[in-house]
Amino acid sequence: MSRFANVPLEITRCIASYLPSHSLLELCCTCKSLQAALLLDLYRQIHLSDPQRLVFLLNALVHSSNIFDRRDAIHTLILAFPIDTLLLEVLAVLCPRATRFDISHPAQHPPSPLTSDLVSQYRAQVFPDRTQFSVRPCLVCFITSISPL
Repeated sequence: MSRFANVPLEITRCIASYLPSHSLLELCCTCKSLQAALLLDLYRQIHLSDPQRLVFLLNALVHSSNIFDRRDAIHTLILAFPIDTLLLEVLAVLCPRATRFDISHPAQHPPSPLTSDLVSQYRAQVFPDRTQFSVRPCLVCFITSISPL
């Protein structure tokens, strides 16, 4: 019986590109070589349905020294709750390769732990001297759900 870990990396990544994120996570957990090869693919598209998870992501992006590869891996960020435009600016800087931000505004959403003070703290950490940064094209989709009458 042959091992999947022995499949060439190019083929493994091609197969992994068709997997949903939960299956990709399970595949990464099977062995260290697959985890090393596919871990960044987990970060290509991030879907958050809870504002508290965004706080965890922001803390990881701002405070972790070994997450720079993951920052570059994020291409799409999907949020199932509204956020402040100032926070969107912070996310755009923290995720330099992100080209798409989908932000939905559901009729019912949990209260956000992202207070204006917390957003100000993140902005101060990301923009310590408020220097200008280059602007890159990116798609921001605001999706508003309409509740039935």
